[in-house]
Amino acid sequence: GEVALFLQHFYSDINKDNIELVNRILQTLVEMCVGNYYNQEVIFDRQIVDIINRILQTSVFDGCKLQDVMQLKASAIELLEAMMEETHKKTPKLVENVHAAMDLDAIFNVLVFFYHLKDDVYLHHLKKDDDAARALFRTFHILRRLPDFDITDSTEPTKPKGKGSEKQREEDIWDAWKYCLDRSKSVEILYKNMEGEKILSKVHFHYSPDDELPDELIEKVKWKVNRDSAEDKVRDFIHWMKAVKREVRHVNYLRDHWYTHFFIFQTKYQYWSLIFLTLLLNVLVLASWASREDLNSGHCYTQRTLLLNSTVQAANRLPTIPLVQCWFGYIALFVLGVIHLVMTLVQVISYFLVNYPNFYLPSFYYKYIKRKKRDSTYSDIPLFGLKTLYYLIILACSGLSLAFWGYFYSICLVHIVVNNDILQRVLRSVTKNGRSLLWVGALGFVVLYIYAVIAYAGYQNYFENPDSSGHCRTLFQCSVSVIRLGLLGGALLTNDDGLRLDGNFGYYIPRTVFDVSFFIIVTTVGLNIIFGIIVDTFSELRDERYKTEADKKGYCFICNFPAYEFERRADSFKRHVKYEHNMWDYIYLSLELDRVDSSDQNAIQQYVYDQIQSGDTDFFPILRARCLKDDMDSTKEEIEELKSMMEDILNRFKASDKAAKFSDIDEEEEWETASYTRDDTSTP
Repeated sequence: GEVALFLQHFYSDINKDNIELVNRILQTLVEMCVGNYYNQEVIFDRQIVDIINRILQTSVFDGCKLQDVMQLKASAIELLEAMMEETHKKTPKLVENVHAAMDLDAIFNVLVFFYHLKDDVYLHHLKKDDDAARALFRTFHILRRLPDFDITDSTEPTKPKGKGSEKQREEDIWDAWKYCLDRSKSVEILYKNMEGEKILSKVHFHYSPDDELPDELIEKVKWKVNRDSAEDKVRDFIHWMKAVKREVRHVNYLRDHWYTHFFIFQTKYQYWSLIFLTLLLNVLVLASWASREDLNSGHCYTQRTLLLNSTVQAANRLPTIPLVQCWFGYIALFVLGVIHLVMTLVQVISYFLVNYPNFYLPSFYYKYIKRKKRDSTYSDIPLFGLKTLYYLIILACSGLSLAFWGYFYSICLVHIVVNNDILQRVLRSVTKNGRSLLWVGALGFVVLYIYAVIAYAGYQNYFENPDSSGHCRTLFQCSVSVIRLGLLGGALLTNDDGLRLDGNFGYYIPRTVFDVSFFIIVTTVGLNIIFGIIVDTFSELRDERYKTEADKKGYCFICNFPAYEFERRADSFKRHVKYEHNMWDYIYLSLELDRVDSSDQNAIQQYVYDQIQSGDTDFFPILRARCLKDDMDSTKEEIEELKSMMEDILNRFKASDKAAKFSDIDEEEEWETASYTRDDTSTP
């Protein structure tokens, strides 16, 4: 209060000699009022709003520089914003009083003032343009905060309709408003004040379009976050938030440099262009490759191709070299192949650039070489993992296709799996329980090897028969033949002539046991076990997806209220999850808090920032929503009223029961007194 009274001596005559002092006084008041409702109430009683109005209404201060005036008005706006923080249950009443005392026209004029200063060349040279932009959004958020306290006065401007200077002012206000509206978001925070009270507050904050989350990142978080319970959701979301913020900051860094911007620009279109080109090359190869029978068909083939083809067939060392038409071999294959190789190289470079912060080396590197524990996140990718190996293989196939007549373009078609969620889920049905499949497969090969040894020892002649498709001169040949024939589902021993000619039924019995047991153990049981694991995994993934989809459509991710509550008691569930409890807006808030210096954060922002840094989830409004607050309050009042009525009834019942007991006691005492009196009178 004394500081506010001291400010009253200067505010009516601010000039170049005292403007810095006034600015320091305002900053001191800001520090005193941030998160402290009682100080806010004290300075309001000292007519601080009138002082703020005077500062905002004055456009020219005697002899003051532009940057000093901007800083003074920014401090006044910051103090006004601090007084409107919803950090106490009595804040709505204080905001109502502040709104009654503030000059809204002056607020709008300052909004336009900061809007023009954010692009001022002089302030940019002084590195003060960021301060102007921050003050611009503070001013905008003050106006946006008024409806949050059910203040009915409309603060949102309308499209310009006036004439002359009035129209110009309306246009400036409209432009500034739309600019801030497109770059602002809001979330609901459960704030714990100094008294331990939990206040459900609505926080407006600046949002940078550069922080826009990629679609593939949103999909990954949306489907992989733990949704077992409300607490598990927000707790796991905090861990995902750290990984997402790291990726967004890294992508913004790549976007700011011209030599890396190309590799992350329109990656989705780059991907589909590569898929289309790969498909086109395979179609051309499919239509243009010819056989040796077509040598005299009139088509033009290169002499080098014919010579190589005959040489290779004679040497029998390499696959058949296709006979390709001249126009395709000289022009289309080479030109399209070079383009394909360049586009594949761009995809591989983009993969390494974008995922650079997520790569990690094997654990022994951090344990024995670096001797430092690695900070892991949910988006970590092993540098020598399957995904990295896949991209290197695709690049190698593109280069080999250019060198070897397009043989490897068929492998490049596998790239369609990368951004296809359906195909990725199909692959996950195999890879999720990959360890189980590997062990079952190992057991299967052990069983096949046992049968190969038995076949080598007792049934070798059946493989060497001309009618047989196997070889069994050595145990290795016999093992390969058993694996091939066994996994194809056919009979191992197909020649039965020996059994019929021999006529020995005793030899027929072990052969029957061998064939039937192999059919049951390997063909029927073994392969069905593998197929069962894959099918069960696919069903498990389908159930997980169905559960996630049901949670997305049926419950709010943040507050965990069911959708029907918002359809019945609020505007709609869709509006709630988009504008009030949008899970991605909490990530944008965290990104904004990382950019803002701690000295410029208000009480709620500092509280949320500390909570995120420590991994706490108390700031999430679980089972809290402002749009349901009135109904919840009325329900609580009804419950309290019913409780008081029940307590009153119980008290009355206890009182009546107690009175009845006392009356019984009185009657007993009267009876005893009367009996004693009769005894006394009867005694002579």
